[in-house]
Amino acid sequence: MAAGATQWARDATNVADVAARVKEATGIAFDVLSPMQEAAYSYVAGSFRRPGRIVLDAGSNSFQLSWQEKGSATIRSILVPYGYVRAAANDFDPAPDYASARAAYQQRARASIEQELGRLTPPSSLSRLRDLVHRGAIGPEIIAVGEDGAVVPLVVRGWLRDGSGGWTADQKSYDQVLNGHRTTDRSFGTMTAPPLSRTEVQSYLRGVGPRDFKALTSDPVRGLYGQKALVVPALAELLLDELGGSRLVTVPQEVTTGHILTRLPE
Repeated sequence: MAAGATQWARDATNVADVAARVKEATGIAFDVLSPMQEAAYSYVAGSFRRPGRIVLDAGSNSFQLSWQEKGSATIRSILVPYGYVRAAANDFDPAPDYASARAAYQQRARASIEQELGRLTPPSSLSRLRDLVHRGAIGPEIIAVGEDGAVVPLVVRGWLRDGSGGWTADQKSYDQVLNGHRTTDRSFGTMTAPPLSRTEVQSYLRGVGPRDFKALTSDPVRGLYGQKALVVPALAELLLDELGGSRLVTVPQEVTTGHILTRLPE
């Protein structure tokens, strides 16, 4: 069992044909997760089914935000169809510098989040989520799942820079760094790195200079992790600021893990 490219599959017009061809060639049937299913599985994966948390799944074509209040059995979620690949192409690649790109992206992302929150029943908003954090109904940590979230501490703490201050540019070196900082925590289990404070994230974002911006928007770094390094920390900063969050916690679990956990007996 595996999960991937879910937003692509939802956007595609030939999914039924693809599914039929895969079934014919391999005997394997696959389902396309709905936005609610994907966000719920992400929440379960990031929180290990514990209520009182908020989980970010930052994907290439969309990102999901899901949360569950303490004492509630309901996982609420939104999906914004504007992941880091789309954001990089529209907001970062054409921008003259990182500061203007980041501002444009965060303005767009914030408006999209508010729009999706307003469509919930009952409607919600960033200010209402912030109030839940303030009252302790959900914790102040934002939990980012999978490799797309794991890139944040790697770039923020400079672990993807070489001896000359440049950026790691080959897959093997990137994989070694990605898997080289794992730690465990009593509350969050295995983490890809120690939690990041909001101050750390902001310091990194302010320090992305012209040389960094050029490297991260140019191949091979761009395709390897550059798009994530530009977009996902900016999204994390936006959420930490808007929700009054204290830390970004990154965990290696993927949606598949959440799918499995939801099917295990209590």
